[in-house]
Amino acid sequence: NVTGVQTCALPISAAGGLEYLHGIAWLDGGHFTFEGWWAHDEPQERLVFERLIDFIVERRSKFPNMHVYHYAPYEKTAIGRMMGKYGTREDEVDDLLRSGVFVDLYKVVRQGVRVGTTSYSIKKLEPLYMAPRNDEIGDGGSSVVEYERWLHTGDEKILSAILAYNRDDVQSTQQLHGWLLTLKPTDVPWFGRGAARAQDAAADERDQSSNAKALTLRIEDTAQRLTQIKADEKLRAAAQDDS
Repeated sequence: NVTGVQTCALPISAAGGLEYLHGIAWLDGGHFTFEGWWAHDEPQERLVFERLIDFIVERRSKFPNMHVYHYAPYEKTAIGRMMGKYGTREDEVDDLLRSGVFVDLYKVVRQGVRVGTTSYSIKKLEPLYMAPRNDEIGDGGSSVVEYERWLHTGDEKILSAILAYNRDDVQSTQQLHGWLLTLKPTDVPWFGRGAARAQDAAADERDQSSNAKALTLRIEDTAQRLTQIKADEKLRAAAQDDS
């Protein structure tokens, strides 16, 4: 789960935004292991990106049939963006993409499950396979706002809350994968080819349009929250001056 901010409103010098948290998990003997890697500036972002790709490549050398599961296309897009931005790990990323290592479970859900909700957001699916969350942070937009607040305050409790939210997102993806496996008919291959590619292309086109609209709304909402935070800070500062 890659979490980033693409708005220039933040007091950072990262051109085109910053992927500030990379959460990844794996199963060792059935045990869920999670790590979250922070990047608070571009040099750190490059190091974390390289660390992520090297980690995946190293795991794949041990488990050649492994896949990396994510939900919606943001993670693949972010990886491609960082690869181009820093001009590093191009061959490794190209091999991972061509080999189909990254698997978007959003496509699986959209094409194979009727959930009876108005949205296929993973938060809407979670009641089907996991207990309710107890996160202090409720959604990705709030995570961005909290990160901006940390940049101003340096309060480490904020980073802890963001990390906990990211961990729950990753664990949700892992549990969604397990739940989908229970629904898959035994005679249907997990990774289809042929006609499925045409369906994927059509779904991709629809998803891109939907995701673009969702991203626009998310950016607008985040910008409004950031504006409100800064306005509140000015009011507090003015009140302190008056006193």
